[in-house]
Amino acid sequence: MTMLTEFDLPMPDAEEITCRLAEIRKLATAGHAEPALLLAWAAMEAVARSAARDVFAKPQSPARIVETLAMEGYITPSEADRARELVAKRNRLVHGDLKVRASDREIEDFVDIIERLREFVPS
Repeated sequence: MTMLTEFDLPMPDAEEITCRLAEIRKLATAGHAEPALLLAWAAMEAVARSAARDVFAKPQSPARIVETLAMEGYITPSEADRARELVAKRNRLVHGDLKVRASDREIEDFVDIIERLREFVPS
């Protein structure tokens, strides 16, 4: 098996993104909002990397992704605010706070942000 390094992460294609976003929605509506949140962050980073390849050539922290996308005009200030709230939940969850809860609405809003960001992905 070949090990991936942080410098050779593949760029997702449109079909992969569409499939993952549908999977995220299914997870959330089935009552699995927290796993949906983690997968949504993976999708957000993949789409951000595709939309702004020069800015995100290397993996970035979720907070830096949100700040950079907002500063560069890829997402609106209100979208950045909503994403920042989810950064905090994501970080607490991945570092072992199993009491963290995300709502279906938060996941749906986040997927909407990711879908809007897809407009910047070259075809």
